[in-house]
Amino acid sequence: MSIVTRKVDDRVRVVLPANFKEKLVTVEQIGLEEVRVRIVKAVRRRPSLAKLLALMTDENQHEPVDFGPPVGNEVL
Repeated sequence: MSIVTRKVDDRVRVVLPANFKEKLVTVEQIGLEEVRVRIVKAVRRRPSLAKLLALMTDENQHEPVDFGPPVGNEVL
């Protein structure tokens, strides 16, 4: 992947590629004027429902909400 820099006014702009949103970028300053940029493919991790439910405890659950008595044709 190549990244292009352009001089605009008195600033340098970075033109990002179209697939940039799928990448993970880390910028590391090595010296006063030296910077290292690493671009790797981002891994999207979606937790399973079982893992999310395993994180539930009595301390992090909200109190039950009372919405009052049924007013219309609610089925309970």
